[in-house]
Amino acid sequence: MVVKIVEAYEKVDQVKILFKEYVEWLNIDLSFQNFSEEFNSLPGKYSIENDGRLYIAYSDELLAGCVGLRKINIEINDKNNQQIDDDDDNNEQQQKKQQKICEMKRLFVKSEFRGLKIGKLLVERLINDAKEQNYDYMVLDTLKTLTRAISIYKSFGFIEFDPYYYNPNSNDVTFLKLKLK
Repeated sequence: MVVKIVEAYEKVDQVKILFKEYVEWLNIDLSFQNFSEEFNSLPGKYSIENDGRLYIAYSDELLAGCVGLRKINIEINDKNNQQIDDDDDNNEQQQKKQQKICEMKRLFVKSEFRGLKIGKLLVERLINDAKEQNYDYMVLDTLKTLTRAISIYKSFGFIEFDPYYYNPNSNDVTFLKLKLK
């Protein structure tokens, strides 16, 4: 088995195939994340020009998975493991250096390719890119039922923290962060 991870900017049609499979597999309405807008504007926030990344993975030349990275505007307070909204008027927070934070999104491996470490390779590539781009933190959210994914994230050093955006399914979701520097 040969796994190849490639930038997906010229392969948006293949990304869309994977994103559709991802949403069908999740079986959750992602309208609260403006998924339709994200889907229709690909690569959009995942573009290099927007400090993002978008990858697809192939296994022996077969489309196997994808992942994206996008810049987000939140601030993370290390003291109490909380996130801070942009609207916080706290002078202490305004004096802090502006953090550069990215979010991992849409990690998906097709069912027939699971167990081949493709997800781990995609995560590793994204973390390395985020470090090269001088991001301070990477955050993500995932369903609590996706225990294999959570164990992959934690193997890279991600830790749980409070929700960083509104999610109507928050009771079923785990929010994770990784300090990159």
